[in-house]
Amino acid sequence: MNKFKNEIKKAYENYGMNGLKHISEISRYNHNYYIGIPRGKGKGKVDLLLGVSDDDDTTEWYVVDGLDGCKLIGYSLTSQGDSMNIYLNL
Repeated sequence: MNKFKNEIKKAYENYGMNGLKHISEISRYNHNYYIGIPRGKGKGKVDLLLGVSDDDDTTEWYVVDGLDGCKLIGYSLTSQGDSMNIYLNL
C-alpha cells in the first residue's frame, strides 16, 4: 500500500460521517461535501470529501483532489450507522 492508501485507511476506516463538518454552501441533492479529518505527517492535510448518495442506503465517498479529480475511497450504509468502509484497492 502506498502512503496515500495507508493514510486514508488509517483516517477514515469505520469513521462515522456524523463526525464530519458538512459544507452546505456547495452541496446539493445526493452530492454532499464535507471537511475531512486531519491526516498525514503533522496532521496538516485536511481532505475535502464528497459523499454521493443514492435514495436508498448507500453513500460512495471520494477525496477531492484539484489535480486528479475525485478518488473513490469507500462507501457507507445508513443501515450500518454510516460508518465508512474503505476500499483496500485504492
